[in-house]
Amino acid sequence: MKKKLRLYCGLLAVVLVAAIVCNNFELYVPTYNEGEELFFGELPKDYKYSEITENDTLTYPKKREGFNVKVYPWYRMCDNRYLLCKVGGQTCRVDIREISLQMPWNRMVHFKPYIVSVVTRIPIWLLFAWLLVIVFQVLRSVKRSEVFVARIAKKLEWAGILLVVIQLLSFARTCIVAHTCEQYIKIMNHDIYWKLGDVTYFVIGLALMILSQIILMGKELQEEQELTI
Repeated sequence: MKKKLRLYCGLLAVVLVAAIVCNNFELYVPTYNEGEELFFGELPKDYKYSEITENDTLTYPKKREGFNVKVYPWYRMCDNRYLLCKVGGQTCRVDIREISLQMPWNRMVHFKPYIVSVVTRIPIWLLFAWLLVIVFQVLRSVKRSEVFVARIAKKLEWAGILLVVIQLLSFARTCIVAHTCEQYIKIMNHDIYWKLGDVTYFVIGLALMILSQIILMGKELQEEQELTI
């Protein structure tokens, strides 16, 4: 019990230090090529629909699904050409850091980065469902005034473990999706990048695991006092 408590406290300290040291840590996926050029053009036929009125035919874009990708512009563009704009009479360079690739649903379901993004979410959703069940069980026990019992402590420990696993799966999912984007998405003069994200689930999970051990220690002390009396 005390060994577990020391282990969980040590892990929490490591996570907090790593969070401070690696704050805003980013991973880049260099494209090593110019990629596809951005351009203005007319939407394909299956991206829009027409509505005929008395005087004219109006065209509207269909409802679209969006797939967001974080990008980072090259410091040196090809042919020394940059994306610029005028602001208050001053010339400014425009840095695009995130794009939303939008297409109709019938096309999006065949877009591999989108498919990978959805499929890799499924294990995380299942773990959240399991976590929700544990939370309801703990709340029910609290209502019955069954706080300092081994069973509740065990459920809290499991909830913490699930949060830690969810965080690890989220990191793995980020890497998998970014690797897939690298293969299928090429944007001129931009690299794909991603962040590993925060460590909130790590911290909350380890805190619950520590709390579970404190509850078990409290229960043990209570039993020793009852025996002494």
